[in-house]
Formats: sequence, structure tokens, C-alpha cells
Amino acid sequence: MRPIQRPITLLAALALSAAPALADLIAEDFEPYAAGTFPGGPWHDIAGRADANPAPSPTMFVINTVDAHGELTHALQTTAVNGTNGVFADIEQARAHTVTMDVRIDRLASPGEGWPAGVGFLQDAGLGDVNRNPHAVIYGWTDRSWHLFVSQGVDSQAVDLRINGSGFQIGIWYTLSLMVDTETGTFEASVLDAATGALIGSRAHTFDGWDADRGHYDAISMFDGELPGSSTAGRSSIDNVRYVPVPSMSCLLLSAMAMRAIRRR
Repeated sequence: MRPIQRPITLLAALALSAAPALADLIAEDFEPYAAGTFPGGPWHDIAGRADANPAPSPTMFVINTVDAHGELTHALQTTAVNGTNGVFADIEQARAHTVTMDVRIDRLASPGEGWPAGVGFLQDAGLGDVNRNPHAVIYGWTDRSWHLFVSQGVDSQAVDLRINGSGFQIGIWYTLSLMVDTETGTFEASVLDAATGALIGSRAHTFDGWDADRGHYDAISMFDGELPGSSTAGRSSIDNVRYVPVPSMSCLLLSAMAMRAIRRR
């Protein structure tokens, strides 16, 4: 894989400030898994969190395909059936989270009948379904635009913001990056050309009336959202998932103090 340049933002700088004490919690390219299978490791089928409109499990499987540079690779692709298709991986509570994934929209759902891909964070708040619980995702809509959607649960407010300057074409790889500060409710969403690393669009937002208890995300995710009764399901693929947590400010201070003590020895 060729290296991709990514913009350094406030939250990214916070993450870098914790190095080298922090390692990636998840770094996944799906190469170890056989084509046609559901991946192992940290991955779980999103159908287990989709009580309202689950698709038949498994809802994603490994495929042989080509990456943004035309090179052979393994990726993970949703099944082309109506319902909630996707995967999630458990994460620990942290001050801030950042996740990046290469995403390719392979097929749109029927116009106006759902979004083919959304990547970001979930929280199991005991509301029975992934779509009812707090979540934050970058998603693609049927007009081929990218959006930042943050919900604190069906009984609370949500924001749905178009990402400035962004858009997508079918069959093209994009790198989506989403960062969140769970204490302030600040989100930074970026869309990059996966082949060149060029920034296509971005959106920063601080959630008004943020409830930090509903921002204790416990999973990273990729899933779609066809509406019930959609005539055509969307399909998308993901690759090169990278998740990095940032500890609380107290942990950062302790880490910095420890590093200073080591240097003095």
C-alpha cells in the first residue's frame, strides 16, 4: 500500500501527542481472511445490533478486488439485500476517538430509499437497535454527497450536515476520517481521495447541548441504512481500517510526566 497523506487536525494532534505510549487499537486490511467468508478478529455482524430491520446474517463478506491504485487486495463488502448490513468492532471508552476507512460505494439503493454506507461510532445504550442508540457516522446519500450525522438517540436531538465540497462516484475508493472529542462533542469529518490523499471535503461541528453520557462510544462501525420496503439495496466495500483512541486528559498528563521522568534518568 502506498502511504496516504492525511490532514493534521486538532484531534489528530491530540492523538499524536500521546505517542509513543499509544498503539493502534485496530489496524485491519482484511488480507488474512479468505474470500467469501465473514472476517474474524474483532469483527461482529451488525445484524446482532439491528433488531428493527436486520438483514440475513452474515451481512458482509471478504472479497477479492482492486484497491485505489489498481492493485489486488482483500476488502469487506456488504450483501446486496435490504436491511441493516455491516460490521462493528468493540472499543474501550476514551477521551477522543479517530477512525479512518477506505470506502467504495458499489451500488446505490433506489433513489431516496436509503444510504449505502456509513462509517463511524456506535454506543449501546440499551435501546434495542443500532439505529435507536447514539451513533455518529459519515454516510453517503443517493445524490452522491457525503454527510456527517450525529444522533444522541431517538429520544434526543440529532444533526445531519452535508460535508463541504464532498461528493462520490460509484466504484471509486475514498478515505473517510471521523474524529470525536467525547467530552466536548466536537466532531471532525474528512473525505479524501484514497489514491492521492487529496482532501475532497471536510466538516467540523460541535454538538449543541452535548450529553457526554451519550457519547461514550463502545464500537467503531460500518453499516448501511435502506428504508423498509426499498426496491433496491445499496452495496459498498471497506478496506484499510485504522482506529486510534486518545486517553483522557488526566491520562495524557500522566503519560507526559512519565516521559519527562524517563528523559531525566
